[in-house]
Amino acid sequence: MASLLEKTHCELDGKTEKPEKRTGSKLRLSYALLAFAVIGLTDLAARALYHPDPYQSPNRSWAWWAVQDLRAQKSADIVIFGSSLMLAALNDGDSTYLNRPFDAVTHHRALYLERLLKERLNKPVSTASLAIGGQMASDVYALTTTLFTRNPVPSNIVWGIAPRDFLDSSFTNPDSSETVRYMNKVSESTDVLSTNRRILWDRIQNIADGGFYLYGKRGDIIATTLPYAKSAIKQVRPDIDPETVHTPSPLLSYAMKNLPEDNGVDQWRVTPYSPSKVFADNTAEYMMRYHPFKPKVLETQLAYFEKFLSFADKHGISVTLVNMPLTEDNLKLLPPGAYQAYLTGVKGLATKHGAQFLDFNDQKTFPRLEFADTVHLNGIGGKHFFELVSQQMRSRPQ
Repeated sequence: MASLLEKTHCELDGKTEKPEKRTGSKLRLSYALLAFAVIGLTDLAARALYHPDPYQSPNRSWAWWAVQDLRAQKSADIVIFGSSLMLAALNDGDSTYLNRPFDAVTHHRALYLERLLKERLNKPVSTASLAIGGQMASDVYALTTTLFTRNPVPSNIVWGIAPRDFLDSSFTNPDSSETVRYMNKVSESTDVLSTNRRILWDRIQNIADGGFYLYGKRGDIIATTLPYAKSAIKQVRPDIDPETVHTPSPLLSYAMKNLPEDNGVDQWRVTPYSPSKVFADNTAEYMMRYHPFKPKVLETQLAYFEKFLSFADKHGISVTLVNMPLTEDNLKLLPPGAYQAYLTGVKGLATKHGAQFLDFNDQKTFPRLEFADTVHLNGIGGKHFFELVSQQMRSRPQ
């Protein structure tokens, strides 16, 4: 009898445990559904109410600074593209022309070229520089197609090109550049280069960005809060201008390699030409960039180069391409056949699309004394460069 009662008691206990388990499962499911509903409603509300300026950025990259100045200018007759080779010619040339130092971060006009063209054409000509260190053909395509479908179109583009801009062996993913990432944000397309995100992680990131609106706008949220953070800093330290805060020099090398680009006002100063400036040897850097020669990189960049030319032709933009001067020392670093492959490719496409091609890569025209290192012109060379551009531009600004 006792055993029967124990058995009955156990059975009853077993029966009472099952509804409790079911209740716990239902509660967990209810919480999950509630959380999902809250997330969904938050996402819908954010899509309806939160529309930040697509041009804002949580970090002040070179592309961000250049685009802010272009938009502030409203329009420009001539827009200038190029990598650090064009930047050196423009910045050092202007600093030498003005005979004073200035901030490279905020300088985005070719003042000496403006003066030369004004004298030749007897009318003012405006310029805007979108030249950025390390700029590739894919970056130029991203900038051009994004900005000039949303902002006034220039009548002329002057683009200084060089082999590195088309065959940099360290540049294997066009989507990875700071410029393209920023243009993706501005265009709100996540794929301004139309590469269809072949890399698995990029595809996952793209799905996450589109699936949850606030996650996709995380950079905007940071950028939106920055003014409040800067205001708080001013309250505590009124002697500090937050806009001038930048990475200390001892940490700069690490920051450039491991953190998003962020350039403060006066972080990079340009000074006029001085004979005391020592010629720098940067052959090690270019050995790394030129080797090994990767035909696929050249092929990809030439494809974006042609897309750029097609866009310019469609929008009535006259293009002047300038093959930038290099020293003989730098040319010798190129793998056999690489320079000819680059030159044949760009000249052929320029002819096909009616763009002007100026070849300034001539050691007699630009002797070694006009270089700061094996590829970058100094202030004297920069002035000389824009004198030739102003004289030889086939299409004059309208």
